[in-house]
Order: sequence, then structure tokens, then C-alpha cells
Amino acid sequence: TSTDIDYLVGQVVENHKTGPKGGPLEGIDLPTWGLKDAYLKDAQGRDALCQRIFAQAAKNGEKAVHPYYVEQGILMKYVSDNKQRFEVVVVPPQLAPMLLKLAHDDLGHNGTARTYMILRRSYYWKGMKSFIATYVKRCDLCRQHNATATRYVKGTFEIPKAPMDFISMDLIGEFYPPSSQGNRYALTVICMLTGWVWCIPIPDKTANAVLKAYLKEVHHVFGPSKKVLSDNGTEFKNDLFDRVAKELGVEHKVYSPPYHPQSNGRIEGFHLFLKACMAKHISPGLEWDEVCPIATAAYNFLPNEHARESPFFLMFGRDPRIPLTEALKPRLRYLGNEDVILSLEALKNMYTIVTENLRRARGTGQHRGPVKSIITPNQLVTLKVHLRKTLAPRYEGNYRVVSVKGNQVELAKEGTVLPTRWYHVSHVKPLLQANEAINRLPAYDTFGRKGKLAIHPDNIPDTRVVKP
Repeated sequence: TSTDIDYLVGQVVENHKTGPKGGPLEGIDLPTWGLKDAYLKDAQGRDALCQRIFAQAAKNGEKAVHPYYVEQGILMKYVSDNKQRFEVVVVPPQLAPMLLKLAHDDLGHNGTARTYMILRRSYYWKGMKSFIATYVKRCDLCRQHNATATRYVKGTFEIPKAPMDFISMDLIGEFYPPSSQGNRYALTVICMLTGWVWCIPIPDKTANAVLKAYLKEVHHVFGPSKKVLSDNGTEFKNDLFDRVAKELGVEHKVYSPPYHPQSNGRIEGFHLFLKACMAKHISPGLEWDEVCPIATAAYNFLPNEHARESPFFLMFGRDPRIPLTEALKPRLRYLGNEDVILSLEALKNMYTIVTENLRRARGTGQHRGPVKSIITPNQLVTLKVHLRKTLAPRYEGNYRVVSVKGNQVELAKEGTVLPTRWYHVSHVKPLLQANEAINRLPAYDTFGRKGKLAIHPDNIPDTRVVKP
């Protein structure tokens, strides 16, 4: 069922100006209409759809047909989304390009779903979904830089109940040439409940550099986490990081198997967005590490298709104040009271809704739970070769299965004393000895389609001509 939500009325931008220099909105024209309501009333009065609804409202004593209504002479509409009711402005079609520029071009060139999600919670015009899809499809920058989306499985980890309880981190790079600050890599971190992301440029991927960036930008600002997910890289899996994590109260560190980004799918999905957004904004006067704040802001300010809320809203309990929401009759959601005191109960209810959305997203077009496998402990297997030459074998070695845990398999190299390593179950397959392979051949009477081998080969007469 839909529930009403409280709003904080935004401030009208009276004078023309652009975003602050050096900030994420530098050079972006902020909307400036001194007579906003008068301009909007005039535009609605000349629109055919608005005229018909205004006429019905006049007959019903200023009460229009649901879901439309009139507020202070401006046509509005109720829209339900994510178990909430939004009060949106009915926009004449001639104003749609301006709103799309604010929502798409000036907010990181997000895809159709994210652009539509943020627009429909503030504005409405007839055919807006197809209009947005066409606009994004025809965007030159998106055509040049967007990669084909990879549907990563979002993992089978338990969804956290509070922000920062469970985070995932990874590295992206190496960027070449390095920036003028000497940065070559970036540490990326994501909160597994809210979806809030960080992208922190670092000069190298040593354990010391990664740990310093995490402590300064994440831990010291947003607090510690109970669980941390990362890959098996030495920059994460080392004595220094383990010791500091223990001192900070991290109860459990989870490592995803190598060569299997799907196990850390949520942050890998952010990487696809991050790379495309950075490529669209890098210019001769703007280096890649200067674009990182712009890209993360674009990701954090807009709702995503899994949680169906923006990371900013879930982290702080209010909508971000951005040019798009300030354009026409600005209204912002706030999970608090008139004294601007955040309601923890309202925030908890929102987390419950988001948890349901994330759980539902896991089962959409993706398998649930561990992959069914015939791999068992103490079994001999072969391991997939990820870096190989053309025509070289795809699998190699004799490995002994030490243990199996969910989708991960712990392997030891047969005949060596090398330490064991964890791999994803899809990267190994059973190694059959010669006698086992023969035993697995199908029985003769069940081989092939029925009737195909009705005559036994031993009973077929030899018709070859034998020369005397």
C-alpha cells in the first residue's frame, strides 16, 4: 500500500548562476526562473492535456479527476512508486528537453531506468518513458562510451540490516598516464544496503596505500563495518589489513574467488558505470582523478533499479538538493518532523522496503543460491586457465579438493606443498581417470535414439569381396 511522505520545500534560484568552480556542478547552468509559478501556469494553460483536466476541475469545484489535482493554480498528479505516493508536476512537453538535460546530461549520463526513476518522482508528461528511452539512446556520448551491460549475480550474502554493517571494496586501474598528483589506481567501496559508493584515487596498490585511503575516507567519516568483502589480492589479503581490521572491530572478512567478478557483482556493476562516466567527463583540463567525485555523486544522487531509492536518500534520510529537483515547484522528501529531526522509525521502515527490493532483485533473471555441483572433497579436478595462448589447453593440472563451501572450492596442487587457494566452482571440473571414464560410457542398449542401433554390429555380415 502507498503511504504519504513529508516534504521540505526547496528554495527558488532567483538569479542566473552556475555551479561553484571546482565542484561537481562547475559550469552547469542552474535553473533560474524569477516567475517560476507564473511561467509554469502559462505553459500548462497552453497545453491540450492540461486544458482538458483544468476544465474538469472547474466543473468539480477545483477538484480534478484522480490522480490529477490543482494546487495554487498548478496542475499536479499523484504517482505511486516503491510503496510511496509522490506529488509531481504535470509538465507540458515543450519543457521536457530541459528536464532531460538536467536529469541525464548533467547527472553523469545515467541509463534509461535510473533517469526515468528520478524524473517520474518529480514530473510527469504523457509518453515520458518512451521519450526518455529515445533521448538516452540518441545521446552521442553514451553511444561512444557505454559498454554492453553485464548482468552480474548479486551474490548470496545476507542483506545487512543497517548502513555500513557490510561493505565491499575493490581496486580499479591501472590508469595511464598517471594523473599530475601521481595517482594510478582508485579504491572503490560500496555499502551493501544503501548502495553508497566511494572512489578514492591512490598512487599504488600496496597494502599501506589501500588501508590509508580506507581509514581516511571511509572509516573515519562513516564509521566501522562488521563485515568486509574483497578479492584475494595481496593489497587486501595481508597481515597488516587483517590486524587493523581486527582492531577496528571487523568480525568477518570475506574473499571472493579469483577470476570470478560475479561473486562481488554489485561493486563490479558500479565499475561499469564508473568507467563510462569518467570517460564522458575527462577533458584536457580535467584529469581522471578529478572526475571521480563527479562520477560518485552521479551514482549516489540517483535511485538505482535494485533498491529503487538513491544511496543519498538511504544514507541521510532526505533527497539531495540538485538542479533537477529545483527546476519546477521544488519539493524534497525528508524522513523527519517539522523541527528537521530525523525519524529513526521512518528510516527503519524504509530499510525494510529496500531489503525486500534487493531480495527481489536477486531472483530477477538470476539463479538463486549456490550453483549445483558434483564437486566433493578429496576429489581430483582440473582448473580453468584464464591466461592462455591460442589453442592452448583450457584446463590444466591435477588438483585435490580440500573443502567445498557454497559456490567456492578450496584446492591444493597435487604432489606439491603449495598453500591452498579458493576458486569458484564454475572454474573447475572433475578429472576422470581412464577406468572411471570407461565406466561412465553409456550402456550399448541405451546409446543413441531408439532403433538407430537395432542390429548388433557382430551380427552384420561381412559383404566385402575377398579376392582369391
